[in-house]
Amino acid sequence: MARKSREEAKQTRNSLNQISLELFLKNGYHNTTIDDICKKAGVTKGAFYNHFKNKGEIILSSWFDLDEEVITRVSSQTYQTNKEELIALCKEMYNYVNESRREWTKAIYTLQINDEQPSYMISQERRMFNHFKGIIQHGQEQNEFRRDMDAGFIAHMILVYTRGIIFDWLLHSTDKLGPEHMRLLVPFFDTFDRKLECVKK
Repeated sequence: MARKSREEAKQTRNSLNQISLELFLKNGYHNTTIDDICKKAGVTKGAFYNHFKNKGEIILSSWFDLDEEVITRVSSQTYQTNKEELIALCKEMYNYVNESRREWTKAIYTLQINDEQPSYMISQERRMFNHFKGIIQHGQEQNEFRRDMDAGFIAHMILVYTRGIIFDWLLHSTDKLGPEHMRLLVPFFDTFDRKLECVKK
């Protein structure tokens, strides 16, 4: 019986997550209430609060899903260089956002700007940050990336740059992240080439 309850709880959580995102996309994040979500999902507010502290936490759980999905997609492929894998991660993040997640992206950026939620987006505990950092460390060990910069600092720079491209896209209100955004990636990664390493005297 307990196992069935856990399965039902998981189904309820997934249903609340999916329905919330649908309502956010349809009505906008701020125009969607918890009552709207519960009514659409056919659950009580008590059931909602068993899974999420507030509707902002639903957005953050979707952010966790982004990291999981993007890393899984990229890890299933092979790459000639560590640089290629880093670029693939960034491009796959853009692809993920392009898959009808514009309203979700606007919502989570708004949450972070307004300090409505802890900023998981920029946390060094974030899985995506540590995945980038691990690839960079591997590249430094193979003399592919410069070593006068800490791997964590480079990972931070890459994620800041990636978020900047997404924010620019939101400001210009284009339908999707296009080739013009993708072309910005390669020159930026050249910044971390081993040939640019500063020699300490």
